[in-house]
Amino acid sequence: MKLLVIVILFIQAALSQVEAGSVVVIERQQGKLTVAADSRSTTGTWKQNDTSCKLFAFGNKFIFTMAGVISIKSAKWDAPTAAREIWERESKIASSTPLLQRVVNGWIEAAERVYSSPILIQNAVEHNGRTGVITNAFFAAIDQSGRLQTSAVNIDFDLRLFDSTGKVKLVHDIGELKDNSLLAGGLADIVNEFNSQTTARAKIYMRWYLDRIADLPADRQRAELNSKFIELSILLHPRRNELGFPIDVLQLQEGTGVHWVWRKPNCAAE
Repeated sequence: MKLLVIVILFIQAALSQVEAGSVVVIERQQGKLTVAADSRSTTGTWKQNDTSCKLFAFGNKFIFTMAGVISIKSAKWDAPTAAREIWERESKIASSTPLLQRVVNGWIEAAERVYSSPILIQNAVEHNGRTGVITNAFFAAIDQSGRLQTSAVNIDFDLRLFDSTGKVKLVHDIGELKDNSLLAGGLADIVNEFNSQTTARAKIYMRWYLDRIADLPADRQRAELNSKFIELSILLHPRRNELGFPIDVLQLQEGTGVHWVWRKPNCAAE
């Protein structure tokens, strides 16, 4: 019995070192990205932090955002910091391989070394339910020719194998966000409901809201709309205790680069 108590306390302590959470919306329209995110992260003991930075600009032509396992104090791992360090390193190297691809590949390699921990996987189950999802990450850059390039990364694990053996098998996939499309990461149920208007309440609300912002300039419309998706998630999601204000929004456009629409004071810009 004493050994069992020690093991339970050890697992609880380890889980409390893991920071996770979020809902993120990324929309691509006519060579421009609009990205919005909430500000709350939680630990394995459900302690809340409403100052968490979810959107990151590395220089003026490269952005990173994610939802899921953000940091692990016991492993001295912070996913955004790792992404920035890889970007800084790769930016100094002359290569025929695009910078975005090199940063994405380097980050996945570094992330999977950390995410292979069984205790971390248990934390992912605690936070994300039995989905097999560890994290969703998104990278975007303006390349040397001035074109927008995107890369969406999902890192999952084999839930059945973990349940039966306790072993961790990671799987990742990489995809591009096409023009005129929207991608939501993390606790995205409400975003998908209102964006696709799959329910009566979503249809009624979006008819009213889209009419309300119809006279705004196009860029402002996108910022307001994607911020609204985050707001609705914070207010309506079944797991809304894991989401919180304020909402940060940035845009990345071919030619002009990064523009912050709204940003918390504690989230520094490059």
